This record gives sequence, structure tokens and C-alpha cells, in this order.
Amino acid sequence: MNRILPFAFLILSPVFCFAQTDALLQEAFHKLNSRNYEGAIQDFNKVISINSQNTEALCGRAETKLALNKNDEVLTDINIVLGIDANHQKALILKGEYYFSQKDYNMAIKFYDMAMAQPGTPNQAITGKAKSFYNLGKSKEAFSLLDESISKYPSSADLYFSRGLLYNLTQKYSKALTDFDKAVMLNPDFNTFGVYFNRGLAYFNVQEYASAIADFEKAKDADPMNATAYSQLALSYYQSESYPEAVSNYLKASELSPNNPNVIYNLGMAYYKLDDIENACIYFQKACQMKNTNACKMVVLTCQGK
Repeated sequence: MNRILPFAFLILSPVFCFAQTDALLQEAFHKLNSRNYEGAIQDFNKVISINSQNTEALCGRAETKLALNKNDEVLTDINIVLGIDANHQKALILKGEYYFSQKDYNMAIKFYDMAMAQPGTPNQAITGKAKSFYNLGKSKEAFSLLDESISKYPSSADLYFSRGLLYNLTQKYSKALTDFDKAVMLNPDFNTFGVYFNRGLAYFNVQEYASAIADFEKAKDADPMNATAYSQLALSYYQSESYPEAVSNYLKASELSPNNPNVIYNLGMAYYKLDDIENACIYFQKACQMKNTNACKMVVLTCQGK
């Protein structure tokens, strides 16, 4: 018996290691998608300590470092992966993302093109290249790329979402709404915050405030720690003259982003619309101290002696 056990252990040990690695990877990517970046880094590190050539973990760690703006560390992981496999699509996309983050859009396009040349459906590379074209002032090329890609991959919520973003940026809000609707129809779970937040912006810009409110509420629920979602929701309520709701959402936005003078000023305006001059002046004065010129004007007009 004593001679058999070590042999059995040698057979089972790699299986255990693979299972452990898979579990760690799943947890790491879950943390990355949940924006628990430090936790994701720790789990990716554990996987890499087990297997320094694990390309999924290396790419995951690079993606997490990009999210943390640790740009000086990103290329190390990406280049290790490309040293293992020069055609690794995810690593090529991440190298494009790295150069995009550095505003070197031509270099970004180079690596997105390399990723698009690999087998598979390279939606992230396509959308990255379209964003790069837009930032180079080439909106026509960006739209052409997305139009062509949607014709090729008509079931991709990602591509419709990206074209919707581009329509928003070029103030073609009706077309943006059509694309965001299509993205939701194709995949209701795709990028919940991004789709609803940006569709909310399109509704807001065509002054359909009730629809904007509904979408910003969904965006807020998808990312309850996002100050911008609360701020946009508050602004939509404000435009709808629903000032108590505007106040409550601006308060949450100011709690999450206490150093944003625009949020503080807008909170003061919401109180002002409720004829609560005492609270309005508290926030006007605070925003004025933060160099918001509109707040300073309101202090002069409204808050003398307060």
C-alpha cells in the first residue's frame, strides 16, 4: 500500500493544480468585472505563481493594471504573452488598449489591426480601432469600420453599442437610441451600466426626461458607487422639475464625489428651486470656495447675510 499511494498522488496532483488554477482564474476575472481591482491582482498573482506562462492570467493582470492606470507595468505582462504566442489576440488587443491609453492612436490602430487579423470575432479590436479613428478626427472612417463590422457580425451587441456611442459623440441622438435599443435586444445583460447610462444621455439630449430617468435609474442600480450616474439622474429630475428627487440624488453624488464643484453647485440649485435658501447657500458657498464661478454669482445674488 505504501508504494501505491505516492504514485496515486503524482497522478492526482496535476488535476488538483489545474482545478485550483481554474477556480482562481474565475475568481480573478469576477473581481476584475466587479471593479475589485486589487483583489483581482492578488488572484492573478497566485495563478502566475503556480504557472508563470499562464497567458490568461498574464492578460488578466495586464487588463487590471490598465484599469488602475498602472501603465508602466502593463507592457511587461503583455510582452511576456506575446513572447509565448506572437499572435495572441487578447494580448494584441491589450497592447492596442495600452497605446490608446497613452493617446498614441496610430500605434493603437497597428495592434488592433494585428488582433483583427487573427481567427475569431475581434469585437474589442474593432471598437478600439473605431475609437482611435474618432480621436484622430476621422469620424467617417470610424463609422465606416463599424458599419462594415455590423454587416459582418449582425448579432454583436458590442458593435451596436460602440456605434451608439459614436452617434452620441456626433450628436446624432436618434440614431444612437436605435443602436442602444438593438444592443439591449440582442443581449439584455451586455454592459448594463454602459448601455443604460449612454442611452440615458441620448434621451436627455432629445429632452425625453422620463425615459432618461428610467435609464439612469437602471445605470445607478448596475453601479451603485458611480457618482456620475447619480449626478445625471439628478439633472434629469431637475429638468423635469422634480426637485426633491434631484436633491436626494445630488446628495448621493456629492457623497461619492465630494470634490466635484459642479455637483455641489447643482445641489445648491436644487435646494434653491425648493425655496430652501439656507441649504442652497451652504452649497453655493462651498462650491464657490471650490472655484465654481456660477456658485460665486449665486452667493452674491442670494446669500448675502446668510
